[in-house]
Amino acid sequence: MGDIYIGSGSNFIKIDATTGNRNTINGGTAHCLATNKDNIKWAGWGYGVGKYDGYNWQTGIIYDPIECIATDKKGHIWVGTYRDNITGSGRYGLRRFNGSTWSSVWTTATDPDLLNDTITCIGIDNQDNIWIGTNSGINVINNGTQWGNKIGSPTPVTCIALESNGDVWIGTRTALNKITGTQITSYRASNSGLIDDWILSVAVDKKGNKWIGCYLKGVCVLLDE
Repeated sequence: MGDIYIGSGSNFIKIDATTGNRNTINGGTAHCLATNKDNIKWAGWGYGVGKYDGYNWQTGIIYDPIECIATDKKGHIWVGTYRDNITGSGRYGLRRFNGSTWSSVWTTATDPDLLNDTITCIGIDNQDNIWIGTNSGINVINNGTQWGNKIGSPTPVTCIALESNGDVWIGTRTALNKITGTQITSYRASNSGLIDDWILSVAVDKKGNKWIGCYLKGVCVLLDE
Protein backbone atom coordinates (compact mmCIF):
# COMPACT_ATOMS: atom_id res chain seq x y z
CA MET A 1 0.00 0.00 0.00
CA GLY A 2 1.38 3.41 -0.95
CA ASP A 3 1.39 6.65 0.96
CA ILE A 4 -1.83 8.66 0.99
CA TYR A 5 -2.08 12.27 -0.17
CA ILE A 6 -5.03 14.41 0.89
CA GLY A 7 -5.91 17.84 -0.48
CA SER A 8 -7.36 20.44 1.87
CA GLY A 9 -8.33 24.07 1.73
CA SER A 10 -4.79 25.28 2.41
CA ASN A 11 -2.27 22.51 1.63
CA PHE A 12 -1.61 18.82 0.97
CA ILE A 13 -1.26 16.24 3.72
CA LYS A 14 0.93 13.16 3.21
CA ILE A 15 0.12 10.14 5.39
CA ASP A 16 2.81 7.47 5.64
CA ALA A 17 1.16 4.13 4.86
CA THR A 18 3.46 2.26 7.25
CA THR A 19 3.61 4.51 10.31
CA GLY A 20 0.50 6.65 9.87
CA ASN A 21 2.60 9.78 10.43
CA ARG A 22 1.31 12.94 8.79
CA ASN A 23 3.38 15.52 6.97
CA THR A 24 1.84 18.83 5.89
CA ILE A 25 3.03 19.99 2.48
CA ASN A 26 2.29 23.68 2.07
CA GLY A 27 1.29 24.95 -1.32
CA GLY A 28 -2.09 26.66 -1.27
CA THR A 29 -5.66 25.59 -1.93
CA ALA A 30 -5.39 21.94 -2.93
CA HIS A 31 -7.89 21.19 -5.71
CA CYS A 32 -6.54 18.00 -7.27
CA LEU A 33 -3.61 15.58 -7.49
CA ALA A 34 -2.35 13.05 -10.05
CA THR A 35 0.65 10.70 -10.14
CA ASN A 36 2.52 10.12 -13.41
CA LYS A 37 4.40 7.04 -14.61
CA ASP A 38 7.58 8.24 -12.85
CA ASN A 39 5.72 8.53 -9.51
CA ILE A 40 5.87 12.33 -9.61
CA LYS A 41 2.89 13.97 -7.89
CA TRP A 42 1.36 16.75 -9.99
CA ALA A 43 -0.84 19.11 -8.01
CA GLY A 44 -3.46 21.62 -9.08
CA TRP A 45 -3.93 24.63 -6.84
CA GLY A 46 -6.02 27.75 -7.00
CA TYR A 47 -3.06 29.59 -8.50
CA GLY A 48 -1.38 27.04 -10.76
CA VAL A 49 0.45 23.72 -11.04
CA GLY A 50 3.22 22.24 -8.91
CA LYS A 51 4.95 18.89 -8.70
CA TYR A 52 6.42 16.84 -5.86
CA ASP A 53 9.17 14.23 -6.31
CA GLY A 54 8.84 12.81 -2.80
CA TYR A 55 11.35 15.26 -1.37
CA ASN A 56 10.78 18.75 -2.76
CA TRP A 57 7.97 20.79 -4.29
CA GLN A 58 8.41 22.78 -7.48
CA THR A 59 5.67 25.38 -7.74
CA GLY A 60 4.77 28.09 -10.20
CA ILE A 61 5.03 25.79 -13.24
CA ILE A 62 2.00 27.52 -14.75
CA TYR A 63 -0.18 30.11 -13.09
CA ASP A 64 -3.66 29.31 -14.40
CA PRO A 65 -6.09 28.32 -11.61
CA ILE A 66 -6.62 24.54 -11.84
CA GLU A 67 -9.92 22.70 -11.43
CA CYS A 68 -8.80 19.14 -12.30
CA ILE A 69 -5.66 17.26 -13.34
CA ALA A 70 -4.80 13.84 -14.82
CA THR A 71 -1.79 12.08 -16.36
CA ASP A 72 -1.76 9.63 -19.27
CA LYS A 73 0.47 6.65 -20.08
CA LYS A 74 2.82 8.85 -22.10
CA GLY A 75 3.44 10.96 -19.04
CA HIS A 76 1.48 13.91 -20.43
CA ILE A 77 -0.29 16.11 -17.88
CA TRP A 78 -3.84 17.26 -18.65
CA VAL A 79 -5.46 20.09 -16.67
CA GLY A 80 -8.78 21.88 -16.66
CA THR A 81 -8.33 25.57 -15.95
CA TYR A 82 -10.76 28.25 -14.86
CA ARG A 83 -10.94 32.00 -14.40
CA ASP A 84 -10.52 33.30 -10.84
CA ASN A 85 -13.24 35.95 -10.51
CA ILE A 86 -11.50 37.49 -7.51
CA THR A 87 -7.99 37.96 -8.93
CA GLY A 88 -9.00 37.99 -12.61
CA SER A 89 -6.26 35.48 -13.43
CA GLY A 90 -6.61 32.50 -15.75
CA ARG A 91 -9.40 31.52 -18.12
CA TYR A 92 -11.62 28.51 -18.65
CA GLY A 93 -10.27 25.75 -20.90
CA LEU A 94 -8.04 22.69 -21.31
CA ARG A 95 -4.24 22.50 -21.30
CA ARG A 96 -1.69 19.70 -21.83
CA PHE A 97 1.95 19.35 -20.84
CA ASN A 98 3.84 17.00 -23.20
CA GLY A 99 6.95 16.65 -21.04
CA SER A 100 8.69 19.77 -22.25
CA THR A 101 6.13 22.46 -23.07
CA TRP A 102 2.59 23.46 -22.12
CA SER A 103 -0.05 23.90 -24.79
CA SER A 104 -2.01 27.12 -25.04
CA VAL A 105 -5.46 27.07 -23.45
CA TRP A 106 -7.92 25.13 -25.65
CA THR A 107 -11.38 26.67 -25.66
CA THR A 108 -14.54 26.40 -27.73
CA ALA A 109 -13.23 29.37 -29.73
CA THR A 110 -9.99 27.58 -30.69
CA ASP A 111 -11.39 24.03 -30.78
CA PRO A 112 -15.06 23.94 -31.84
CA ASP A 113 -15.26 20.21 -30.95
CA LEU A 114 -14.94 21.10 -27.26
CA LEU A 115 -18.46 21.14 -25.80
CA ASN A 116 -17.84 23.75 -23.10
CA ASP A 117 -14.95 25.84 -21.79
CA THR A 118 -15.66 24.82 -18.19
CA ILE A 119 -13.70 21.58 -17.59
CA THR A 120 -15.03 19.83 -14.48
CA CYS A 121 -13.12 16.51 -14.49
CA ILE A 122 -10.71 14.41 -16.57
CA GLY A 123 -10.40 10.62 -16.81
CA ILE A 124 -8.03 8.46 -18.85
CA ASP A 125 -8.88 4.90 -19.92
CA ASN A 126 -6.70 1.84 -20.66
CA GLN A 127 -6.33 2.89 -24.31
CA ASP A 128 -5.05 6.33 -23.24
CA ASN A 129 -8.22 8.02 -24.46
CA ILE A 130 -8.85 11.27 -22.59
CA TRP A 131 -12.39 11.65 -21.22
CA ILE A 132 -13.15 15.29 -20.50
CA GLY A 133 -16.11 16.28 -18.35
CA THR A 134 -17.57 19.73 -19.03
CA ASN A 135 -20.61 21.77 -18.10
CA SER A 136 -22.29 20.53 -21.30
CA GLY A 137 -21.26 16.87 -21.43
CA ILE A 138 -18.33 14.65 -22.32
CA ASN A 139 -15.58 15.03 -24.92
CA VAL A 140 -13.19 12.21 -25.81
CA ILE A 141 -9.72 12.75 -27.27
CA ASN A 142 -8.70 9.45 -28.87
CA ASN A 143 -5.21 8.36 -27.74
CA GLY A 144 -4.73 11.91 -26.52
CA THR A 145 -4.25 13.20 -30.07
CA GLN A 146 -7.54 13.43 -31.99
CA TRP A 147 -11.00 14.67 -31.05
CA GLY A 148 -13.45 11.77 -30.90
CA ASN A 149 -16.94 11.20 -29.51
CA LYS A 150 -19.05 13.93 -27.94
CA ILE A 151 -21.85 13.10 -25.51
CA GLY A 152 -24.03 16.05 -24.60
CA SER A 153 -25.59 16.52 -21.16
CA PRO A 154 -28.27 19.00 -20.03
CA THR A 155 -26.49 19.37 -16.68
CA PRO A 156 -22.77 19.61 -15.80
CA VAL A 157 -20.68 16.46 -15.58
CA THR A 158 -19.44 16.18 -12.00
CA CYS A 159 -17.16 13.12 -12.08
CA ILE A 160 -15.73 10.33 -14.22
CA ALA A 161 -14.64 6.81 -13.19
CA LEU A 162 -13.20 4.21 -15.57
CA GLU A 163 -13.28 0.43 -15.15
CA SER A 164 -10.67 -2.03 -16.37
CA ASN A 165 -13.35 -3.69 -18.57
CA GLY A 166 -13.79 -0.45 -20.52
CA ASP A 167 -17.01 0.76 -18.89
CA VAL A 168 -17.10 4.46 -18.09
CA TRP A 169 -19.17 5.90 -15.24
CA ILE A 170 -20.28 9.51 -15.54
CA GLY A 171 -21.84 11.46 -12.68
CA THR A 172 -24.10 14.45 -13.31
CA ARG A 173 -26.55 16.47 -11.24
CA THR A 174 -29.46 14.36 -12.49
CA ALA A 175 -28.16 10.79 -12.88
CA LEU A 176 -25.33 8.28 -12.77
CA ASN A 177 -24.60 7.09 -16.31
CA LYS A 178 -22.74 3.97 -17.45
CA ILE A 179 -21.22 3.96 -20.94
CA THR A 180 -20.53 0.52 -22.41
CA GLY A 181 -19.37 0.90 -25.98
CA THR A 182 -22.13 2.94 -27.64
CA GLN A 183 -24.78 2.06 -25.03
CA ILE A 184 -25.64 4.48 -22.21
CA THR A 185 -27.53 3.31 -19.11
CA SER A 186 -28.82 5.93 -16.67
CA TYR A 187 -29.36 5.20 -12.98
CA ARG A 188 -31.60 7.39 -10.82
CA ALA A 189 -33.30 7.05 -7.47
CA SER A 190 -36.53 6.34 -9.32
CA ASN A 191 -35.25 3.29 -11.27
CA SER A 192 -32.50 1.82 -9.08
CA GLY A 193 -31.16 1.63 -5.55
CA LEU A 194 -29.38 4.97 -5.97
CA ILE A 195 -30.13 7.21 -2.99
CA ASP A 196 -29.89 10.55 -4.82
CA ASP A 197 -29.79 11.75 -8.44
CA TRP A 198 -27.13 14.46 -7.86
CA ILE A 199 -23.79 12.62 -8.05
CA LEU A 200 -20.65 14.24 -6.65
CA SER A 201 -18.09 11.44 -6.99
CA VAL A 202 -17.63 7.86 -8.18
CA ALA A 203 -14.79 5.44 -7.46
CA VAL A 204 -14.33 1.81 -8.54
CA ASP A 205 -12.55 -0.53 -6.11
CA LYS A 206 -10.45 -3.60 -6.91
CA LYS A 207 -13.52 -5.86 -6.80
CA GLY A 208 -15.37 -3.72 -9.33
CA ASN A 209 -17.77 -2.23 -6.78
CA LYS A 210 -18.81 1.36 -7.50
CA TRP A 211 -18.74 3.75 -4.54
CA ILE A 212 -20.98 6.73 -5.19
CA GLY A 213 -20.95 10.02 -3.31
CA CYS A 214 -24.27 11.88 -3.47
CA TYR A 215 -24.93 15.57 -2.88
CA LEU A 216 -27.50 15.39 -0.08
CA LYS A 217 -27.83 11.79 1.12
CA GLY A 218 -24.36 10.38 1.63
CA VAL A 219 -22.66 7.35 0.03
CA CYS A 220 -24.03 4.21 -1.59
CA VAL A 221 -22.35 1.29 -3.31
CA LEU A 222 -23.25 -0.60 -6.46
CA LEU A 223 -21.93 -4.14 -6.06
CA ASP A 224 -20.26 -5.86 -9.00
CA GLU A 225 -22.29 -9.05 -9.20
